[in-house]
Amino acid sequence: MSNYNNGQYIKEAIESVIHQTFSNWELLIIDDGSTDDSIAQISEFLKDIRISLIRNPVNRGKVPSLI
Repeated sequence: MSNYNNGQYIKEAIESVIHQTFSNWELLIIDDGSTDDSIAQISEFLKDIRISLIRNPVNRGKVPSLI
């Protein structure tokens, strides 16, 4: 899942993955240098070992971030 300043939506997006009926999943969140509260919200979910966060120090754009 890509993220750039999606603080108002990221919690709902992550919860939609967590609450699906299929339980054998892994969620990689690629943050592209967000300047809002996205990281704080994502951090709440990192206790789940199926969720990982990769952070770009600066905004690179969606496609370069996912490569």
